[in-house]
Amino acid sequence: MRISSATAHDALYLLAGEKAEVIVMFGVFVPDELIVDTELNSNDIRVWLIMAKLSRKYGHCFVSAKYIGDRLNLSKATVFRNIKHLEECGYLERKSREGKTSVYWVKTPHSNSYFTNTQLTDDMGVVHW
Repeated sequence: MRISSATAHDALYLLAGEKAEVIVMFGVFVPDELIVDTELNSNDIRVWLIMAKLSRKYGHCFVSAKYIGDRLNLSKATVFRNIKHLEECGYLERKSREGKTSVYWVKTPHSNSYFTNTQLTDDMGVVHW
């Protein structure tokens, strides 16, 4: 039996005869306000989700518009528009770095804290609610 570090929330158990395997699935917590915000379009939310996933460990990411565009099948121009809109709505904070990719902090507009799962997970990735 092979077991990876996971919780019941993260794992899908596949039984094959007497062998059991745990497949770990990672995701992103989606705040209610993101879901119900009528100012956001579907691409805004998809871009936010990619950035939130990349920001899980440290609360920020250095992702490029090309990377997001490739993952979501969007042009770089569309991704830049989505990022700008998310900034205007309070879901992202950006710090430019000369000659480098910007640093993005993922957040929600009605919170003073940034989005990260590090407060909720231990070193093994176990979620503590």
